[in-house]
Amino acid sequence: MSKIAFFDIDGTMITESIWDYFLRQPEIAPQKRGVYARFLPTFAARKIGILKEANFREAWVREMARLMKGWSRQRVDELFDRIVFHEFGDRFRADVAARVREHTTSGDRVVLVSGMFDGFAQRFSKLIGAEAGLGTVLGYAHDTCTGAIEGRGCAGDAKPDFMRRYLADHDLTSTHGYADSYSDVPMLTAVGTPIATYPDDQLRAHALAHGWAIFPR
Repeated sequence: MSKIAFFDIDGTMITESIWDYFLRQPEIAPQKRGVYARFLPTFAARKIGILKEANFREAWVREMARLMKGWSRQRVDELFDRIVFHEFGDRFRADVAARVREHTTSGDRVVLVSGMFDGFAQRFSKLIGAEAGLGTVLGYAHDTCTGAIEGRGCAGDAKPDFMRRYLADHDLTSTHGYADSYSDVPMLTAVGTPIATYPDDQLRAHALAHGWAIFPR
C-alpha cells in the first residue's frame, strides 16, 4: 500500500540557504543592507530566546515578500527559475535524495513542505521528482505581487495545516515526515512516522525523548 512522505527542504534536503541566493540577485541585492538593518531587532529577539524560531521564519519570509512588491508574476517566476534551476541546481543531500527515491520507487507519494515561498518549493519538487511542493503563499493582485503573503507562513504549527489542506481526504497520522529543525516539531508530531533528519540539537533531544527515528543514525 502506498504511503505519503512529507519532506522539509531547508536544512533537511539542502544545506545551503535559498535566501542567500535570493538576496544576492541583482534585482534584490541593492536592498540587502536595508533588510538587515530593519531586521536587526528581530535577529536579536531570536538570539536571546524571546522570539520563537517559527515566528522568526515567518517574519523573515514576510520581509522577503516586501522586496518584490509591484513585480509582475512573470518577473517573479523568472527570478525563481533562475535561482533554483540555473544557480542552485540539483544539490540535495545525497542520502536524503536517496530516501526520496526509496519512497517513489515503492510507489509512495512524496511532497515537499517548507517555509520558503511555494514557488521555490514547487521548483525543488520538480528537481527531486516529488509530487508537489508546499510553501508560504506569495500574494498577488491581478498578477502583480502585493509584497505580502497570503495567510500564515508555512512554518511552526501552521505547517501541518498546509499538509492537511493538500491531502484533503487523507489522515496525517498515516504519513511520514522528515525535518531538521525544532521549529518543525508540530509537523513531525502530526505525522504517523516522524523522522528527525539531520536534526538540530533541540530536535535531536526531543526525538530521543519521544522515540522518534533519527536520520542518518
